[in-house]
Amino acid sequence: MVTQFIITAEEAVAIAKWQQKHERKCGMSTIAIGGRYTYYFTPTGVGVLAGVKCVCGKKKCFTDCDKM
Repeated sequence: MVTQFIITAEEAVAIAKWQQKHERKCGMSTIAIGGRYTYYFTPTGVGVLAGVKCVCGKKKCFTDCDKM
């Protein structure tokens, strides 16, 4: 079974803004293999929590919990 997770246009904008802001502060450079960011999706009983994590360890949840 394949599960698909959808990133809304609003979430994509929030992710891009966070990444731009984070890259100004982060000392890590882009990793050639695998990229700099990992996206994670955690199913819960009320919805799916989603976020993005940099290779430096900083992460940002971009789920709008009010819409769950």
